Amino acid sequence: MKKKGIILFLVIVCSSVVLAQDILRFSGTVGEENNIGGTINSCGNGFCNSWEDYTNCPEDCEAPIEPYLNVNLVDSKTDGVSDNTYDNGWYFVYDIDYYHPDANYLEFKIDNFINEYSDILEVDGNVIMEYVDENGEDKVYDVKNDFQEPASDFVDKLFDESGDLGIQSTVTIKVKFPQDTPSGSYNSAYEVGLFS
Repeated sequence: MKKKGIILFLVIVCSSVVLAQDILRFSGTVGEENNIGGTINSCGNGFCNSWEDYTNCPEDCEAPIEPYLNVNLVDSKTDGVSDNTYDNGWYFVYDIDYYHPDANYLEFKIDNFINEYSDILEVDGNVIMEYVDENGEDKVYDVKNDFQEPASDFVDKLFDESGDLGIQSTVTIKVKFPQDTPSGSYNSAYEVGLFS
């Protein structure tokens, strides 16, 4: 027999994905002429010139930083009441840390939640992401089952809390339960994508 009322949460499976384009690298010919008509010194001169990169002159140029995306759950509330409010639903707080030279926007996509009775709690209309944008303003993004493109139409750039390389920020995913949501232990999975 299914009961209505308190909603319990069991497990959310985590996976992360970086979806931005590969890093672009430029190369030229060692010893080519510069704009003053002289010859530029070759690799090994202690300077990383515009036509050099780590692959053709590692003694002068630093290795590129590989893109990364880290998503860590730092706090959560996994019980809730089916009263159609985010205050009485679940929340998941994530620390986000990423670097990609072409990435400007971050999105979550979450599968619909399913309980042990095969009841479905749809993500659309019931899940939001709260975050602070690059200007320090509080924002809300409606999470869906798929990434929404172009991302810039749906979510703003995250606020960088550290000032270090990449973006370090915190986001909160909130889930509400419509009044007729059956109780049970619900499962889902999510992905995080970076977009240019």
